[in-house]
Amino acid sequence: MTMQLIEGGATGAEPLSKKQIADLKAQHGEKLVLAETETGEAFVFRRPSRAEWRRYMSVLLNERRAHERDVAGEQLCVDTLVYPAGGDGPDTQRLRKTFDLLPGLALQIIGDISDLAGAGQGQKVGKL
Repeated sequence: MTMQLIEGGATGAEPLSKKQIADLKAQHGEKLVLAETETGEAFVFRRPSRAEWRRYMSVLLNERRAHERDVAGEQLCVDTLVYPAGGDGPDTQRLRKTFDLLPGLALQIIGDISDLAGAGQGQKVGKL
């Protein structure tokens, strides 16, 4: 399993063409997350919207909804999926089938999506 933040230039061994990556960045922003699985699947995720992030966090922070945390993580992945394309949008069925095969995959993806949302190590927050 390989996770990469797509920003700036090349991402190494790319399952996507440079044009596809450029098109995704033009449509969804410069920073995207690429997840490549051991089964050869590739998925790209964008930064979550404020509403998507709030929905996810409302489950994480509510003890009465603790049993829903894994589902909330998978849903945030589905909400932010931009590649591969399906009929009218992203191929969410393909992602869900991959979660059936690799149930821990969402946890790895959520870490990088959280970084895109500003919850990661790249932010500088502290007392003055």
